[in-house]
Amino acid sequence: MVRDQTLDDENQETLLFVIQHRLETGARPVLRPSEAADLLDLALNTPDPTRQSELFQLFTQLGGMQMVRAALSDFG
Repeated sequence: MVRDQTLDDENQETLLFVIQHRLETGARPVLRPSEAADLLDLALNTPDPTRQSELFQLFTQLGGMQMVRAALSDFG
């Protein structure tokens, strides 16, 4: 499934709030695959280099790259 839509400001903040809440409460999974896609999209489309770096770091720390690798391994 290809996502044509970028997150609006409200949905961006909701995504980040939900992730932060899960981190604070220890809920699992902290990051779902659809949220990983949204977080990566947000990082790729953020014009502020500092915020972009923080979002990429969060994506990586929460296992986003492992999700991407796992998804791509199905095509190998």
